[in-house]
Amino acid sequence: HANDKGAFFKEAHRILKKGGCIILGDYYKKEGQFTEKEAAILQKWLNAWAIADICSKSEMTNLAVENGLQVAEFRNITPNIKKTATRMYYSSFYLGAVSAMYRIYNPKVSFFADNHYKAMRNQYPALKKGLWGYYFAKFVK
Repeated sequence: HANDKGAFFKEAHRILKKGGCIILGDYYKKEGQFTEKEAAILQKWLNAWAIADICSKSEMTNLAVENGLQVAEFRNITPNIKKTATRMYYSSFYLGAVSAMYRIYNPKVSFFADNHYKAMRNQYPALKKGLWGYYFAKFVK
């Protein structure tokens, strides 16, 4: 979840040998424009995990190519993570209660430790609406 993905690809290009590859497993947002409601749903999830933004496949491809890498493959593995995303969603309700109790005894708990369950809760609706998918991507120098 590098904030500057162009800088990430620039460094990957620098350290890879010719013909070397890098494989990333990551979230990719859907292509095209988001409605205001869709953007809000996605941002709620990203904010809870302190992720600045995620790219679409075309945005990631452009950043890789601009920095000297070629796309060898994008493999959609979203169906493989749906069961886990569903479990995380339902677990988040229990963890929200645990977090509230923990906060009573540890009032100085960090924002992200205290709100991690919210990311789990917000990830699933964004997935269900097709706002993001999980892919393996292979980039080659």
